[in-house]
Amino acid sequence: MWVKNKLNMQHNRNIITIFWKNLNCEICKAKLPIHLSHQGRELFLIPLDNKITGSYVIMESFSKEKDPTGIHVVDLTENHSFKMGRGYNCDLRISDISLSRTHA
Repeated sequence: MWVKNKLNMQHNRNIITIFWKNLNCEICKAKLPIHLSHQGRELFLIPLDNKITGSYVIMESFSKEKDPTGIHVVDLTENHSFKMGRGYNCDLRISDISLSRTHA
């Protein structure tokens, strides 16, 4: 699928992060939806590992223009702790000045 070429996927311990720059149609340049419905089924353009079972959290990242730019899937099944914040030592890095370097 050509969408996979536009994705940047990262795996670290219990976090899967998928970023994308622009999901636009290459012909008409219109923004593509993250998901769509076809014959009563909901289809997602962003591939998620469907082997994830148990407890998990999905967080979305947005641009300043409020367009989605990525998702973070945090697997909570093995009770691993993880660091979230602006710092380089965080497992889940979020570039937002309102967060501390190690926020949670």
